[in-house]
Amino acid sequence: MNRFAQLLDRLGYEPGRNNKLRLMTEYFRSVPDPERGWALAALTGALTFQHAKPGIIRALMAQRADAVLFDLSYDYVGDLSETVALMWPAPRQKADPGTASPALSAVIGTHTHVATADEQILPGGTAYQTDAGMTGPHNGVIGMDKTAILRRFLDGQPARFEVATGDIQMNTVLIDVDESTGLARAIERLRFRAD
Repeated sequence: MNRFAQLLDRLGYEPGRNNKLRLMTEYFRSVPDPERGWALAALTGALTFQHAKPGIIRALMAQRADAVLFDLSYDYVGDLSETVALMWPAPRQKADPGTASPALSAVIGTHTHVATADEQILPGGTAYQTDAGMTGPHNGVIGMDKTAILRRFLDGQPARFEVATGDIQMNTVLIDVDESTGLARAIERLRFRAD
């Protein structure tokens, strides 16, 4: 089907009708069945996949990926087929440190808020946490002194934000990764406080 993809690419950039007909004629003469039949069905609009419905695709993804991660990704990407293409797990293979790229070891989000307690190892072996939390003073609003933020919120007037003081914390995660596969074995949420 690579030749069909090349044909579509050439047809898309070819402005002349006769040249398009020539390209299709050459393609159909040189390509064997069943690829020729699939191409004809696709070009005429007769190619349908009756069983590839969104509900079935979502159910297949639920068996292969973490449901919460899939929902968050789908909300962000906004397209089911693109989300599935990005998240569909590849067959598990042992990584060869000399040649192959390792599997995705971890996905750790941070929005500089309070750390979420959802750290986990996903079915494919990827460590995951929605928000690792912030590093800085926790005695404020996202590291800023809460007085100016509350004043701006209540009266709508601009206010200069100052860095908060006290209760300095660092939130992070510790991930144990298998060097032979690149997959995570464990994830632990950590919080350190300055004294």
